[in-house]
Amino acid sequence: MTPSPLFRFAVFLTVACAPLLPPPSAAAEPATEQPATANPYTRRQVQNKTNTLINQKDYAGLEAWAAELQKQRGSLYSLDYPLAIFYRTLQIDAKAKEPVWETRRGLLENWLAAYPESVAARTALMDWAINYAWKARGTGWSREVSEEGRKGFKERLAEAKTHFDTVMAQGNGENVYFYRIAMALGLGQGWELDRITACLDLGREIDPNYQLLYDGVAMYLAPKWYGAPGDIERFAANVASRFEGEESDFIFSLLTAFAVEHSSREATEFYERNPDIYERLKRGFEIGIRNAPEEWMKALYASDLMRFAVFKGDYATARPLFLEWGAACREHLLGEREGYLNLRRQSGAQAEIDKALQLEKEGKLEEAEALYRSFSTREKQARWLYHFYYRQGMKEKFLAVGGRPLPDIRKIPFNELHVTISRAAILGEWPTAKEGAARFNEKRPWNLTGLGVLFLCAAQEGDPAAGEALRASLLENKTSRPALQNARAILSGEKTWRETASAFHEEDGFNQQAAIVVIGWYLSQGDRKQAAEVLEAMTPPGGFKLEASNSELLNCMRYGSLRRLFENRSAAGEG
Repeated sequence: MTPSPLFRFAVFLTVACAPLLPPPSAAAEPATEQPATANPYTRRQVQNKTNTLINQKDYAGLEAWAAELQKQRGSLYSLDYPLAIFYRTLQIDAKAKEPVWETRRGLLENWLAAYPESVAARTALMDWAINYAWKARGTGWSREVSEEGRKGFKERLAEAKTHFDTVMAQGNGENVYFYRIAMALGLGQGWELDRITACLDLGREIDPNYQLLYDGVAMYLAPKWYGAPGDIERFAANVASRFEGEESDFIFSLLTAFAVEHSSREATEFYERNPDIYERLKRGFEIGIRNAPEEWMKALYASDLMRFAVFKGDYATARPLFLEWGAACREHLLGEREGYLNLRRQSGAQAEIDKALQLEKEGKLEEAEALYRSFSTREKQARWLYHFYYRQGMKEKFLAVGGRPLPDIRKIPFNELHVTISRAAILGEWPTAKEGAARFNEKRPWNLTGLGVLFLCAAQEGDPAAGEALRASLLENKTSRPALQNARAILSGEKTWRETASAFHEEDGFNQQAAIVVIGWYLSQGDRKQAAEVLEAMTPPGGFKLEASNSELLNCMRYGSLRRLFENRSAAGEG
């Protein structure tokens, strides 16, 4: 969806020649009348209650719950707005199949039928239609969208627009989330800038600290949408003038971050336009890191500072940030996996991480622990130390830095089973791993997580017959997934692992499951040398992502507690 140059120019004139926000007035600054209050609900509480109400078709309950959440006001530094969590919980995963989407639509329409004037129900339907429109279109560039995708996008946004028009006609009340979703509608339909900023102004009258309102305008002004270089910086400065002190610097940095995505070219042009901007950006992000109420929000703001610091060449700032937050940062802000690693290398942090991993690989765990400890001054939030203790199966130390104990394998929901069995194997809880993996494999034989853990259990027990039985079950599995087919070809003797190893390099969960199965097979048969060769051959250049659950078993084979399976020693117990 690329705007015309004429429209870009019109936006530029609007931004350059007139303020993006109206002059200060009592109506536009209601903070003294509606002070921010502490959020009494956790994210999980909002999600659980919302899911319960929609699943029970308790529309009266949904009305009351939405009204209660609508009263909550938040901190400018927070993204955990109860009302936003409520609406996001009502939405469907983009990967879900059409019947799932239609079922949810039916529930939301029934809610609206029960309460025809419900702004909450219409907002949920509007949100649903916008997300459904993006499902039709896809997230690629405009030139990559099919005609069918364009048609579905347009039709579903039109459906969202009918809900928007109805709410605007009847009155919105105090639903600030409605205005943020209206901006998303305007982004898709190509509204004029003044309509987008009108939504901002109306939302600010309800809650001037609602961060996502400002994000919505900044996203609209991004050059890949409807803005031109420099628009976002001017908008950020204008918004910042409405706040004082630390909040002013923070919101300036937060919004300016939309001006640069991931490329060094964009960053170079940005700093050429704004040669004196970096110190204020740095100060604003540091304020956000200090004041954010949740760790994941701190990591979000740290991720922004990391990339702007590297692009500026301020490695003295970037390097400790990558070490402090690297295991919890938001890669989508850093150019996804490849971009993130490039920035981490440029900062100098990767050399320290590689040194620590090599110490792990050599079994010098005390030295590795000391190095990881130096990465962060906050032991309870020391993510590298957390992952190190986990990887090495050091249960007591893992729990001491915030790790969770294993739940009762018989009581956990099935959808949490695949993660739990991997954790059990890594932490040396082999009976738990075996029981859970058998249960998982019985219900989901096409997902190789359970089978892979069972192979590792057979290796740990020194039971080649059990490994052979597992191999036979794999050969009978007719699933068409390419990763499974590759694993089956290797274990059947149709191909050698050397012929197929590169096929496992793509960092995909199915590939990693299949790799664990092949390695586990060799380990179960006592062929540790060949298992080690397969592990190295199937490891992609640059290694597996250290912080991802899909690759944690493979990383534990390379660096952690599961290395003992390759050394003819028990992998159980404290590392």
